[in-house]
Amino acid sequence: MYRFGDGTPFPLRENFIETLVAAVDCCVALYQIEARIEEHHARLRDAGRSAADELQRLDALQGLLDTALAPLLAKQHKRGGRASEQAAARISEAAAGIIRNSRSGVTRRRDTVSREALPPSVVEGVPAALAQFFCHHHLPRTEWQARWQAGADQPASAEVSARATRQLELVFRASIAGGFWSRPIPMADLLPGPVTAAVQRGKGRGREIRLDPTLLTELTVGPGREAMVLRETGKKPGPGFHILLPRPGEAGPLVVALDKRDQSRGQPFYLDEAGAASVIAAWRALEQELPALVASRQELVAARLGGRAVTELEHPAQLAEAILTSLAALVREMRVRSRVPGELILKRDLGPDRREEMFVPRQVLWNKLAVLAPRHRQLFEAIGLGNEVTTEFVNRISQVGARPRGRAPAGSGQMETPELPTVESYGFEREPDLIEKTSRRAVPPAPPSPQSSSPAIPTAPASDDEPEGVSEVELTNPRGEDSEVVSGIIERATA
Repeated sequence: MYRFGDGTPFPLRENFIETLVAAVDCCVALYQIEARIEEHHARLRDAGRSAADELQRLDALQGLLDTALAPLLAKQHKRGGRASEQAAARISEAAAGIIRNSRSGVTRRRDTVSREALPPSVVEGVPAALAQFFCHHHLPRTEWQARWQAGADQPASAEVSARATRQLELVFRASIAGGFWSRPIPMADLLPGPVTAAVQRGKGRGREIRLDPTLLTELTVGPGREAMVLRETGKKPGPGFHILLPRPGEAGPLVVALDKRDQSRGQPFYLDEAGAASVIAAWRALEQELPALVASRQELVAARLGGRAVTELEHPAQLAEAILTSLAALVREMRVRSRVPGELILKRDLGPDRREEMFVPRQVLWNKLAVLAPRHRQLFEAIGLGNEVTTEFVNRISQVGARPRGRAPAGSGQMETPELPTVESYGFEREPDLIEKTSRRAVPPAPPSPQSSSPAIPTAPASDDEPEGVSEVELTNPRGEDSEVVSGIIERATA
């Protein structure tokens, strides 16, 4: 069991410090890619502005020449014009050609720069940064899906999908070199013994099927729906059964018989009570092995944010914002509950009387951000990874409306500030035992009684556990009335 630095239970069963350090590295890489993209766009804008300025100057030059030569050019159509008029005509013609060529050169250089694409290393750096993190770690509340299959004549393969946030979807290719998932799984290893299921075929007729001699060759795990394929042999196609695990309220596992061509045979049917119980027991045994299947992911093959491929995003910083926002509530709690200044601490129980402590100095994380521009460090600071002292951080996040400024890339409008989750929005309110009861008291507001002339209610003296300087004005005086009672609270709170 993991715990916060103050000993209270931690909601995850993993070393979150390793996840946090890897997430910071990933987000720093994404922000660096964002900076290179911004430099590229800035170069395009500078080229466009420079070309527009040069074209304007050439137009002005053409205008000056036309103004200067106009009196002489007006008479050049007369036969035997003066030498000055003929010279003016030649000058005008030559100048027009030079200016025309100059305009063409400026336009050509502008178009060449505007067609300049981002280097492949920049575009490919986005999925590479995500793979570096998500192939070995995951965000809190990640939803996993998996498709696995194995056969007698082919190696086992699996595809693992993850919904890391509401909008970030990832697809991985798993590498299964050995272990439980490397071959077709005999159902006899998952069932308590021989299992014979009775099946009703209609019109009072029935038949029995044996499940223990079959092999599990395919498995699909999705949100709220799991399915497995059992075959008589490990070859595909081949006769067997497709079993759909029941949802709450359904009669039991729904079975479809498969013929030797892997096509459905007959009508779907439900297993009897004993057969259904055996299949569910086998599924419970498979559930114990699913973490190993998820952990076998090795290659990121697709990543989408809001339905768009990450390589098509104009601002990869959106990915960093999604990752940091999902970590914000836990990082803030670790920051507040770590007892050693300048450190983020986790503890893990090793036994009834033994516990180990893991920590990371915040300065180590802050040093990783040195390569970023100040505006790219704002979200790190907002979630608690800044180098300010904890009391200043607590005071800042407790202020109403204290949000970091949104990312505003050069040349774009003001970006929307990402909504940072709080402890309540993260889900701690559904598990109150995970959060230590604070010593701050919530004083209920007094009932409205404008005509009442009762004397002021004395307040209890502050306890030793209560933090100094904490004002209860907002709780005791929700209507903002200026009274002697409120003034007394303010004086005691600020004393």
